[in-house]
Amino acid sequence: MIVSNGIVLHISLSPNVQKSDVWRSIRLFFLFWRWKHGDYTARLTKALESRFGGSVYLTNSGRSALYVALRGAGVQRGDEVLLQAFSCNAVVNPILWVGATPVYCDIEEDTYNLSAADVRKKITKRTKVIILQHTFGISADIAILQGIARQNNILVIEDCAHSLGATHNEKNIGSFGDVAIFSFGRDKVISSVYGGGVVAQKQHKEGIETAYKEECSTPSYWWIAQQLLHIPLTFVALKLYRYSIGKVILVIAQKTKMLSKAVTSGEKKGEMPAYFPCTLPNSLAAIAFSQFERLSLFNAHRQNIARLYADAFSGIAAIATPRTKQGDIFLRYPIQCDNAATLIRQAKKRHIILGDWYKNVIDPVGTDKEKMQYRDGMCPVAEWVAERVVNLPTHIHTTQRDAEIIIHLVVTT
Repeated sequence: MIVSNGIVLHISLSPNVQKSDVWRSIRLFFLFWRWKHGDYTARLTKALESRFGGSVYLTNSGRSALYVALRGAGVQRGDEVLLQAFSCNAVVNPILWVGATPVYCDIEEDTYNLSAADVRKKITKRTKVIILQHTFGISADIAILQGIARQNNILVIEDCAHSLGATHNEKNIGSFGDVAIFSFGRDKVISSVYGGGVVAQKQHKEGIETAYKEECSTPSYWWIAQQLLHIPLTFVALKLYRYSIGKVILVIAQKTKMLSKAVTSGEKKGEMPAYFPCTLPNSLAAIAFSQFERLSLFNAHRQNIARLYADAFSGIAAIATPRTKQGDIFLRYPIQCDNAATLIRQAKKRHIILGDWYKNVIDPVGTDKEKMQYRDGMCPVAEWVAERVVNLPTHIHTTQRDAEIIIHLVVTT
């Protein structure tokens, strides 16, 4: 069983990249005088401000964006920040970096988002911020959670790393909170390998802008080179992934540090990399802007593939599908089943790499839960879901035939 294009279908290895992105990154690689500065930073900023209405500050990652947002909101030692378990250490770490305390809330089993009931239980006099994550591009229960925040004078930061282009009641996700953060990471809605941004509504503009100017420097030429090389190298490696040479290319590129890692070993222990927080350089803004222009195409495709999955699994008791709303974009399509690990292994044998966000309540594997201040049993629903979740691909390279093959595999495994 091989996917329809004859190559490996990979859920996380630069899934948005098309040939135009490869040529753009190669061209930019040789225009080194445009790596740091140019007009694309301003063009991407303007495009995002037009969509969300606030002031946008571009960063070199979603982690940098959240760090700036917390700094700009005045979060400091002694403050508590509510966030959900079933997430990535990229959300927890910025809280630790500003000296605050992460307070974990459980999730709703069928939306993978914050449980309002548990949020109410966890609020204290020290609660300063609620991070409202829209997991997999499925919107959280915004009205209820915003109401809780307002009643308690708590700032809402929308985490839109999975949900750029999603809407709720025909309003853009990212325009509901006081502040929103986005990620343009290698496996996000649009990708510049690394990248992100903060959207600050008017009343928070001054604080965010001050933090941005004080905290963010320009990344090094070497770091920018790593990101520009990532796109052509992974594109070639994916084409050859069925053969050992594709994997060899990736291993050599990482060992020689030609490619950067998505998460460093230090981050798994709560440490901040030297290249955070930084601004988004012009060369990566150019790649992100190009993909932003294809955002509607990307998301319409994701929604169509998700609809195939939802229809196919409807009524099958052994496969739990998410509770969704109109306007969700499905960065990945999550299901739950009792044989999650087996399904992922069987798919890999057929050259289909499925996802396991979030196999751990705080991903990725190897993250030190003690450093993250998480104790087993804090969020039982999140822990239970983590054992059963599988992510199905929806990205632009997933064809209808691919989805049918995956559906057959899920149903028969």
